[in-house]
Amino acid sequence: LGAMHWHAVALLCVARRAQACNLLREIQRRCSEGVGHAASGHLLGEVSSTDSHQARADEALREFDLAGALCRFTSAIDADTSRWDVAFSAALVCRRASVFQRTWRHNEACSDVAHALQLDPLHSPALVQRGILHIASGRYQEACDDFDLAHRMDPATPRLAAWRLRAMRWAANP
Repeated sequence: LGAMHWHAVALLCVARRAQACNLLREIQRRCSEGVGHAASGHLLGEVSSTDSHQARADEALREFDLAGALCRFTSAIDADTSRWDVAFSAALVCRRASVFQRTWRHNEACSDVAHALQLDPLHSPALVQRGILHIASGRYQEACDDFDLAHRMDPATPRLAAWRLRAMRWAANP
């Protein structure tokens, strides 16, 4: 069971979250007499809790409940203690940064973007978010640099093309 547990951890590390959860559930099923594999049970609880909070944050966003979304994203980030799935962890923090920005809380948004990029330095959505924050601060060339790096990482990143074009225009003619 220990080897299966570490296989599940490895799956999380390569962003194969659903497969990791299935394997963790299988470990718990195989344990006899109700005695589970403690580490696997803890990790499954963490992943399930994080996913549940994220789903509720998404629901709050669909209902335009930004305060509720902030609360749920914060709960998801707090539940994600092991951070084995770094891309997922960075995405959670980046998405909360987006909500902070939408509520005009730019300092918190900047802090979250920095945290997301600390977790995953090449996380394209975080680079786009930081670029948008640079534009809001009038730092157009820094925004262009972030958008260019995001474009090199993943040209299909949502909102990238439009923001990149705006930043290039404003940098050329502020």
